[in-house]
Amino acid sequence: LERLKKSIPFPKPVLAETQRGGLQYYYKYPPFQKIDWKVNTNSGIDILSEDSRVHMPPSRPKMGVKAYKWINPPQTTQMAYPSKELLTYIKSL
Repeated sequence: LERLKKSIPFPKPVLAETQRGGLQYYYKYPPFQKIDWKVNTNSGIDILSEDSRVHMPPSRPKMGVKAYKWINPPQTTQMAYPSKELLTYIKSL
């Protein structure tokens, strides 16, 4: 992901950390675009779009497990659309 961020424009996302230390990047759904739902891609990136459900902070899916937490919370981070290049990459997965 870090390599990808260096090669294409990556707008600042609303960002959350999962209970296992993964990251969830939230972007506005681009109008008039079809984005397929993809999980467990070889890239290590899951794409969740229409009709997807995710745990969001301060969720704690299981008791005794670390809660999800905001890194760039929606209260202070303007939700952006993905860049054209990021959208192209997402669709190529």
